[in-house]
Amino acid sequence: MEDLITPGWDLFRDNSIYIVSGPLARLPGGFLEGIRGVQRKGLFHLSDESFVGGYDIYAAFDFVLRNYYSSIFDNAEIRTVPLGFTNEMMGLYQTPPANERRFLWSFAGFKRAARLEMFEQFKSLEPYQCHFFDDKTRQPWLNRTQFRALLSNSVFSPCPMGNTVVESFRIMYSNIRAAEVDAIL
Repeated sequence: MEDLITPGWDLFRDNSIYIVSGPLARLPGGFLEGIRGVQRKGLFHLSDESFVGGYDIYAAFDFVLRNYYSSIFDNAEIRTVPLGFTNEMMGLYQTPPANERRFLWSFAGFKRAARLEMFEQFKSLEPYQCHFFDDKTRQPWLNRTQFRALLSNSVFSPCPMGNTVVESFRIMYSNIRAAEVDAIL
């Protein structure tokens, strides 16, 4: 197996899986023409949370894997796979047992109606830590290290709807202690 990167969108090989991140409309016409001549090919379409279209290219592939479910993709050749956790959250780190964590719950994310409603429902459950970021200034922002620390010091983190879809990275990096991860693996 080989991993090949083609910045010019000009590599066409049989028995391949093509990975595309973002809007499909930005793919050059030459790629679309070239891919039609490839035999036994799949597409892994990532980062399409906003469902911006261009899905006619799916017909050029034998199968499609993608993140973010929508009923518009109910087709035997199109499969939705979970997001998983982001690379920034990888790595096992020590997390205290639930009864030793500082917060019962925590949340950090942009202000959205569903998230504000979540806060109203949970605010009586103390202690908690909640950070709502402003859309324009992104303040008060938490970097990845601060976010990981917040999650590891919380018994649970609610996962209200994201910016566009229900699926959220928060589900994937829940607060599992390193020893528990070792036991799972």
